[in-house]
Amino acid sequence: MIDALLLRPLPVSNPERLFSVTFEGPAGDGRIANYDSCSYPMFERMRAAIAGNAEAIAVSYAERIDLTYSRDEEMEVLKRTTGAAATHVQRVLTAEQIVQLQDIVRRVPVGDHVYNYALDIVRATRPNDPAASDFVRHWLSWGAGPRAGQYLILAGKARALMLGRLHVTLEDIAAVASPVLRHRIVPNFNAEAEGIVVEQIIDKLLTIVPRGSGERLL
Repeated sequence: MIDALLLRPLPVSNPERLFSVTFEGPAGDGRIANYDSCSYPMFERMRAAIAGNAEAIAVSYAERIDLTYSRDEEMEVLKRTTGAAATHVQRVLTAEQIVQLQDIVRRVPVGDHVYNYALDIVRATRPNDPAASDFVRHWLSWGAGPRAGQYLILAGKARALMLGRLHVTLEDIAAVASPVLRHRIVPNFNAEAEGIVVEQIIDKLLTIVPRGSGERLL
């Protein structure tokens, strides 16, 4: 079922009606179909066409962010969602404003050393790569693909802007590595048996990938 939607990152006359959808074909053969600038009625037809087909899955979302909350916050959730009082949700941004922010993010400049660092991180996750570290081969059954590199750069650009900078640093890429990678790399039985979680693997990757012209440590 297609549940992950991204507004088209380009100026359009009616952005509320356009979506970018990516999903795996129902044949389950690994082919990926991309539909850019789908109207909402077209999206509804696509969703109806694959309803009940477990093999048709959404694959396009940038990050997996794990949220935590305090006991007081959880109590507030319970009270707000189990009572009879109506809640009015106010819109924070319009679809057109979101599109404008996406365009601003893409305009942030990135140096080649940052591109290389992001690419080195992604390629270091692949256990079948000849240059893979021993612990990657030992703990991972699947590594990240090219989309991981794309979202490392885009998330790094967004973080730079949020911190008041107009350029991306290596620290930006390292800071967004966990949310970008944690749902893209697959720990194997060895990792599970040893109590190793995906965040520990990402942290170890960041310690061995050089931030410059140095050599990988492991």
